[in-house]
Amino acid sequence: MPSSASVPLLGQPTGSRQRSLDDRWDGFKAWLHEQGAKIADKWEATKDYGKSLTPFQRGLAIAGIVIIVLLLIPYSIAVYLIYHPPVHGPGSPISVPPPAPKSPLCVSPDCVLAAASILPSLNTSVDPCDDFYEFTCGNWLYSNPIADQEVSVSTWTEIRDRRLERC
Repeated sequence: MPSSASVPLLGQPTGSRQRSLDDRWDGFKAWLHEQGAKIADKWEATKDYGKSLTPFQRGLAIAGIVIIVLLLIPYSIAVYLIYHPPVHGPGSPISVPPPAPKSPLCVSPDCVLAAASILPSLNTSVDPCDDFYEFTCGNWLYSNPIADQEVSVSTWTEIRDRRLERC
């Protein structure tokens, strides 16, 4: 049986194969070192970027900053005025025009007829701020009972009944 020193272990390269692997490993390390040096050079070049601007480039950068500031000023004033509107009233330097005189709103015959059909439905004894539904529909509910042959009553059934009476 041969001695264990002269027999290579399974998976270990021997002789020229070992030298080939060593050469490849050394080549890989050299390549890796070159790549690291390139990355380091690029990093050093970017660190000096601000110092290498020409006077024209510096002028453009300053002009851009000035333009941005000039655009931000009206924007900030507009935002301030939106959230803090000026107060106009007695003693303010800005005079407020008086309200225009009110004109009659409902003067046409159609408007008068529509108002005449709505007014009887209002329950003016109720404050609209307390119970708006009762204010607007309170009298209509009492003056329009549901007939035995009807399931419900609405303004549409009133219109239908009036049309049927005309025919």
